Amino acid sequence: MRFNHRGTWRLAAASVLLALLGATPVGAGELEVPLDLGYLILNAAIAQRLYTGPGGRAEFFRGSDECQYFYAENPRFGRHDSQLELNTDGDLSLGLALGGSCVSPISWKGIIQAETEPRIEGLALRLRVADLNFYNPDHTKSEIAGRAFDLVKGNLIPRLEAFSYDLSPAMAELNSLAASIPSTAQGEQARTALQSLRLGPAVVPEDDGVRVTLRLALPDSLMAAHTPAPITSAQAAAWRMAAENVANFLAGAAAQIRTIIPDRQLAGELGAVVDDSRRRAAQAAAQPPSNLDPLPVFHDDWDRLRTIVQRAASQNHAGDQTLELLSFVTAGDALFAIDGESPALGSCLSSAALDELSRGIGSPAAARSD
Repeated sequence: MRFNHRGTWRLAAASVLLALLGATPVGAGELEVPLDLGYLILNAAIAQRLYTGPGGRAEFFRGSDECQYFYAENPRFGRHDSQLELNTDGDLSLGLALGGSCVSPISWKGIIQAETEPRIEGLALRLRVADLNFYNPDHTKSEIAGRAFDLVKGNLIPRLEAFSYDLSPAMAELNSLAASIPSTAQGEQARTALQSLRLGPAVVPEDDGVRVTLRLALPDSLMAAHTPAPITSAQAAAWRMAAENVANFLAGAAAQIRTIIPDRQLAGELGAVVDDSRRRAAQAAAQPPSNLDPLPVFHDDWDRLRTIVQRAASQNHAGDQTLELLSFVTAGDALFAIDGESPALGSCLSSAALDELSRGIGSPAAARSD
């Protein structure tokens, strides 16, 4: 059941993919950084916004009696070719209450598959529904028509297209680092760069999530490759402090996560991440890299912490704070992705009070879907 507003998505797909082959300057002083938003966070965001009824249902229609309803549950995003697909379990009844029972000339239960065209508006990911398909619980194709289809289309599509996942909170978390970056010439440039953070127009569905693009305006000094030079004692001391900042960031995050998910096994895994990052900081203290950027030293630790959070989220251990935890992961991913493309900017960011990022974990302000 195809709608008419597919637009130029398929025609643009090839150029979008080429644009995302790597983070490259797209103009004088501009950098593109790919950022992956996992389907877990999109699932949590749409559940928090739409699936708020009893038992985690999204109530799309309620008629004059208990025999007339349409609701959905268990939303899950995924990729279908070049499109972002949402599957959700649907239950529809258009019956008549009679003598204590339902006389139901129209009744359907199965899987609704909405093929969507994702787009960026400001700092938000929004959806446009291009097609609806219906499947029986055994995944065989099902057909509903007439009043039933009109009811599903008229109630489901507007709600999906009104939904958005807003990255503003995650970007604001990164921007909050600006105040504690040391007031050097390069620090001022880093602050200006953070204030220029925005999203490019490309959205590419992948196997585990969608890829979006961060854009930053950077001066040449933060874009250029670092030329190795002897490190002064002051630079070595600053590097050791920055490495401690990163280790403190991981420790603070682990502590906050433990308060949300008081699980003994998870606490042990988080403790191991913290211990390893502390050990790594101590071992690296005497060997600062020539680019003075400590973030790569801790990349594996961040990957482990992210994996722990994602596993907990997939098992619903965080409950109604799942979205906040995953939003924190998005902010951390953005931090490491930016560093991967501009070590000079990453070096400035690691000199800030990175534990600010972890202090907002569990706060409703840390994530938002509109």
